[in-house]
Amino acid sequence: MTLFIGPVENVGGPAIKNRILLKFIQKDSGFRICNTHNRSILNLVKSVAVLITSRDKQIIVSVSRRGRAVLFPILSIKRMLSPKLHYSIVCIGGTIVQEAIKSPLLIYKTLQLADIVTVETKGLLRRLEEDCGLENVHYMPNYKEIPDDVDLSTPIFETPNLKFVFLSSVRNVKGIATMISVFKQIIDIYPSAILDIYGPIRDDFDGSVFDDIENLPGINYRGVVANGDVLTKLSQYHVFIFPTEYQGEGFPAVIIEAYLAGLVIVASDINFNTEIVIHNENGWIFPTGDRKALKSALLQCFYNEEEMKNISKNNRSVAKNFNAENVIEQYQKALIDCGWQL
Repeated sequence: MTLFIGPVENVGGPAIKNRILLKFIQKDSGFRICNTHNRSILNLVKSVAVLITSRDKQIIVSVSRRGRAVLFPILSIKRMLSPKLHYSIVCIGGTIVQEAIKSPLLIYKTLQLADIVTVETKGLLRRLEEDCGLENVHYMPNYKEIPDDVDLSTPIFETPNLKFVFLSSVRNVKGIATMISVFKQIIDIYPSAILDIYGPIRDDFDGSVFDDIENLPGINYRGVVANGDVLTKLSQYHVFIFPTEYQGEGFPAVIIEAYLAGLVIVASDINFNTEIVIHNENGWIFPTGDRKALKSALLQCFYNEEEMKNISKNNRSVAKNFNAENVIEQYQKALIDCGWQL
C-alpha cells in the first residue's frame, strides 16, 4: 500500500494537480489518501498522526511550503529509522531551493533522503542539482487532462476588438493593480478593447483596486470560474495576461489551458515564467512590475495580427507537452526504477 499525503480536491491549483496525479498513478495499485485540503488545526494534527503511525512501505508527500515545514522532519526520521522505506516528494510552487538552503536539517535532509523529488521547471531542477547537490531530482512540469477530441474554435484576431483575460487568485502579489493601471491606458487608445478578470478574491487583496473600474466598461471583474469550465471560458478571449509579482510563483496550470485555447500570453518575467512562456514564441514577456514595458507588450497585440495568429497556433501545439497522462507516466517510471511497486 502507498500512502499519499496532500490536498486533493477540484478547486485550488495544488489540490487539482494532486487529484489528477492520483487518477493516473493509482490505476493498477492501491493508495491510502490523507487529504490535507482542509487547513484546520485538527486536520493538520490528523495528518501528522497518520504519517507518524503509518506502516506503508511507500509514501508520496505533495504539499506546499507550510505543510513541508511540519511533515518533512517526520518523514526524514522515519526514513532513518526504516532504511527500506520508499518516499517521494512532489514540490508545489517555486520556493523549494530557498527552503532547502535556509533549513538544511528540516528541508534539505528530507529532500536528500527521498527516492525522487519532483519540480515543475527545469530551472528549479538545475538549482537543486547545482546549488544543493541533489542527484534525485525529476522534472515533472505541471499538467492538465487534455481530451483527445478537444475542439475549440481558432481565435479570430480582429484588431482593435481584442479581448484580454486574467484568470487566477485575486491577490495583491498577482500584479492586478499594475495590470489595471496599464489597461486603462490601453482603452484610451483602443476603446473597444476588453479586459475581464476572473478568480477568487483572497483576504490579502486590496479591494480598492477595483473601485476605479466600476465606471469603466472595458475592465470588469467577472467572478469565479469552475475548474471544469476554465478552458471553455478562456476560448472566448485572445490574450491571457499573467502579470504576477509573486516571488514564490511556480508553474500555474492555467497557462497550459491558455495555450490549449490558443491564447497569446503576456507575462511578467518573475521566477521561471521565462521558461514557461518563451518570448516571441508563446507571447511577450515584460520585466516584473514595469508598467511601461507591460503597456508596450500589450500594444504588440494590436500591431501584429499575423504574428498573433502564428503564436496562437504554436501555443495549441505546445499544450500537448503537458498532457497529464504522459507527464505522470514518466514520473511513475522513475519511481519504479527506484524499486517502487506500482
